[in-house]
Amino acid sequence: CIRDRLYLEDYPQAVETLNGAAEIAPDNVDILILRARVQIASAHFYAAIGDLSRVLELQPDNYAARVYRGYASGLAGHEDRARQILDEAIEDHPDSYLAYELSARLLYSQEDYSAASRYSAQLVDLAPNDAGYRALHGDIVLGLEDYSSAYEAYRIAIDASPEPQAGWLRLGAYSAFRADDKANAMKLLQRARSADPDNAWTSGMLADLWLEELAFDKAAQAYANAIAGTDDEDELASYRFGKAKADAGAGRYEEALKALTVLAKQQPDDAEISWERAKALRALGRRDEAIVEFENFRERKPDSPDAHYALIDLMIEAAQYEEALRLADRLVGMEGEKAAAYRARARVQLGRADYQ
Repeated sequence: CIRDRLYLEDYPQAVETLNGAAEIAPDNVDILILRARVQIASAHFYAAIGDLSRVLELQPDNYAARVYRGYASGLAGHEDRARQILDEAIEDHPDSYLAYELSARLLYSQEDYSAASRYSAQLVDLAPNDAGYRALHGDIVLGLEDYSSAYEAYRIAIDASPEPQAGWLRLGAYSAFRADDKANAMKLLQRARSADPDNAWTSGMLADLWLEELAFDKAAQAYANAIAGTDDEDELASYRFGKAKADAGAGRYEEALKALTVLAKQQPDDAEISWERAKALRALGRRDEAIVEFENFRERKPDSPDAHYALIDLMIEAAQYEEALRLADRLVGMEGEKAAAYRARARVQLGRADYQ
């Protein structure tokens, strides 16, 4: 049936079915409005405006047609006209959900999140128990980077829905994560994975959390799942880098180094890949190669104290005291009064004295 097609987002087939229905009953306003909504969802805005204009010829007071025509006009680029239609609709029916919802959606599509949030806030005041409206408000305040408010909106939407959408769970988890609420982020991600086990984004974010918690084996497996679930090159690079860090954390340095070497060829200017590769080389006892890689990292980030500390340690091991002392003096200048910098220089001076 037509509503099954819409539920499955099979818009072309839904339009075909509605076209057949409109041939039989060309002035049926319910068919015209439904076809207009499908046309809007499939980005055929002028076709939608045509259907809605016909409805208003047949029924000049049809509120839904009026509001949807304003929405479609805005999506087609006629923003001033759209705002006028929608604002007048709200004035005429201040308790109607539809005009607030479509105003919020239109402004959200235009990335005017501040204005959109005013309408979505009014919408949830009108219908506080509607999960979809709460999730819409979450989408909008997430655009404002108000992560705590976004998480709260998604949480309410999820709690109000017997079967919450996996997207709500993922966005709620992301909002919680960005609000530094890692525990709730993990709970929502676990639920999202149960709802949609093959989603790469869910696996990748779970992996990120497990990596932060030093659960390296869990993180590595989750990154592997994420890698298997996407063919996007940027996502693959990110997940492969994460897996390499997880493998290194679990002591699988050869496996980590192999992956990092491939990534370094693909992204030769990436300082973080260089850093992780240097650490893996050092862990494997390949000191000279590690020194070269730490130097590569320092070229990209010359003011990084971490690179200086690592190089000083390796150069002391290699009895390269003059270069180590030069780095230690620079480190003292960078770190100011930090005791660790002075200790590093003292270690070089002691090592040189012992060597001599």
